[in-house]
Amino acid sequence: MTAAINNGPTKFIIVRHGETIANRDHILQGWMESPLTENGIQQAKRVAMYLKNATFSVAYTSDLSRAVNTIQEILKFHPDIPLHLEPALREWNLGILQGQYNDVLWEKYPDMMCAFRNEHCSPDIPGGEKRSEFQQRITDIFRTLAERHPGETVLICTHGGALQRIFRMVTGLLDINNVLPASTNTSVSEIQYLHDKHKWQLLCWNKADHLTGLKLNELFTA
Repeated sequence: MTAAINNGPTKFIIVRHGETIANRDHILQGWMESPLTENGIQQAKRVAMYLKNATFSVAYTSDLSRAVNTIQEILKFHPDIPLHLEPALREWNLGILQGQYNDVLWEKYPDMMCAFRNEHCSPDIPGGEKRSEFQQRITDIFRTLAERHPGETVLICTHGGALQRIFRMVTGLLDINNVLPASTNTSVSEIQYLHDKHKWQLLCWNKADHLTGLKLNELFTA
């Protein structure tokens, strides 16, 4: 007898990492490491409580420590869920921009920095990824995970820039006059892949009610 094929949607619960020292100080991180602040740790604990009763079968995270430390807080309530470190979920590799203050970068490289605000700005970043390469990396890993986990719910922890690429993957190109979406540290977004239709669907974006009373960094700092 042939086993039934599960064609149910793959749902993704996607969490941005907690606030880091670089986020707090408005330093562009990219692939640079920066530890969570005390506020970031509290944010991770809050999202962990928010997702305490959520159901998912597997967890994947960027291998950068800010994402790993955030998802580990969540999985304290889900000790039996396997966790996989996935480099493809990393932030945008920002080359020469990494480790510099945002205000300095806007003065020195305004054409590069506009890429965080507008989809139609797409400069090459010396030493880093093209945005098209970043987009392809994120699209490829989500397609792979959707195919690997049909009918399942998958927990993801990643970065603000990656979330912009996820939004683009699901919704398409924004109008030239519109600003790219931001995401708060440890906000929760949800998407799903409909296998029978071969299409993505946005379920919710940037839910942050669980962070009431904590300091939020609204600026996009990768």
